Amino acid sequence: MDRKGSGTREEFADIYAETLAYGLFTARLHDKTLETFSREEAYRLIPRSNPFLRELFAYVGTGLDERAEWIVDELCDVFRATDVHAMLASFNRGTGRSDPFLHFYETFLGEYNPAKKEARGVWYTPEAVVNFIVGAVDDVLIGKFGLPIRCKAFRGDVEAGR
Repeated sequence: MDRKGSGTREEFADIYAETLAYGLFTARLHDKTLETFSREEAYRLIPRSNPFLRELFAYVGTGLDERAEWIVDELCDVFRATDVHAMLASFNRGTGRSDPFLHFYETFLGEYNPAKKEARGVWYTPEAVVNFIVGAVDDVLIGKFGLPIRCKAFRGDVEAGR
């Protein structure tokens, strides 16, 4: 769906469903009260470092159309029944992927829609490669264009949750 709204309703619904699943996953991983989990609690658990997701979950948690409430509530039931600690303990053991937030979408999309995962090019990129690319972009922005923008500094802010 482009900025002019030329995407289909199905594409919007698909992106919305993916974002809901990611948001609930993110919230659940921040949840300290594992015996409870709801739409409302998910909103409170979304990190402030992700204002888009927080805004979406402000609506999902308190203003969701009643025709869709049961769907999100059932997803919350699934997340509530999930042993998060066991999942994190075995998360991608032996693969070098230690951060579930960074790798959830790749794994999720591979199960949810493998063709879309391939079409979007959603693949794991090793951190060393990401760091090299960020450093190279930094060098160009500063050296060639004289811009005071530092990708490395921004990336550090994102990683630190600021």
